Amino acid sequence: MRKTQRLAWTAALGCLTFASLAIAGGHSGGAPKGDAKAGEQKISACTDCHSAADFAGQSEAQINSAIKNVAAGGVAGHPDVGQVSDQDIADLAAFLASANQ
Repeated sequence: MRKTQRLAWTAALGCLTFASLAIAGGHSGGAPKGDAKAGEQKISACTDCHSAADFAGQSEAQINSAIKNVAAGGVAGHPDVGQVSDQDIADLAAFLASANQ
């Protein structure tokens, strides 16, 4: 097998391995997974105005979307939340969703 063919097969095998990991959940390529315990440590900034009851019945994905909307300035009259990472948002959403269970 020539060197260029070997390189092509190696690249193809690498792509297949990456795709199988993504399908199996080894790498989502998307938003970070939320950690409810970490979210509990970060929630104090929100509890000045909100309680877990404000999010009752909402899924983790719905809460995540709502927090992203606030962080982007998409809620009129809501105070600026400053810099919030995707991991912070995922952690807060995981914590608030766990309170719904």
